[in-house]
Amino acid sequence: MANVIQGNETNVFGPGKVFFVSTDQGGNFRVGDFFSVDQLTGRTTLDASAFNLSGLTELRLGSLGGQVGEAISEFSADPAMSGNSNSACPTEFAVKGFVTRGSMGTKAMTPPVGTTAQRPGGVDDEFNTGCLRFNTTLGALEYYNGTAWIQPGVQSYSTINTSTSVVDGTNYFVNTNGGGVTATLPSSPNLGAKVTFYDIAKTFDSNALTVARNGKLIQGDSSDLSVTTESAAFSLVFSGDSYGWRIFSI
Repeated sequence: MANVIQGNETNVFGPGKVFFVSTDQGGNFRVGDFFSVDQLTGRTTLDASAFNLSGLTELRLGSLGGQVGEAISEFSADPAMSGNSNSACPTEFAVKGFVTRGSMGTKAMTPPVGTTAQRPGGVDDEFNTGCLRFNTTLGALEYYNGTAWIQPGVQSYSTINTSTSVVDGTNYFVNTNGGGVTATLPSSPNLGAKVTFYDIAKTFDSNALTVARNGKLIQGDSSDLSVTTESAAFSLVFSGDSYGWRIFSI
């Protein structure tokens, strides 16, 4: 191999190839389109296709002061991640297997933790139905059901005195002291969906609670339910489209 230097450019002749090695007036160095160094920032750019990396045994980030972080010597497809190693990087297969195939063993998984005020839901947050977190304000797990944050196994309560659309799994203290209230049932309830109502002010006899069926049957009838019994307390459970909502007295 022979080098021919012309000013700040060197032509490197290889077998059947010519590579141009140059340094510009700013001190930026490059080897053809394969390798370059920005003198101002120190940033190096490599064309990976131009390098034979078959003998590479590990990957690491480094700086002039030494290694930064861990050295990676393996891409692991082990869904159990049993090596517990800082030198192995898991593949997509391994990560999916770890979280979906029971590979966590007898240990425990820690979900996101935060206060009620820190619940996601702002314009910059991305979260979906089924998201799980531990609420330190309540001291309990909670999940997002698509409408509200619910504690698993813990009933939810709400007081209403105006007409509203009700939510599955919620107990409603209904106050009709100021006039009748209409509670509209969910339009697409799941089998077993349950909503409970209480006449909190003992005024259903003078100002009725109307339960709007929202397209589903109530007690097998295609009409809304009017409740005029003082101190009434009852649950509606969805049995499916054939028979609709059924009353469970409590």
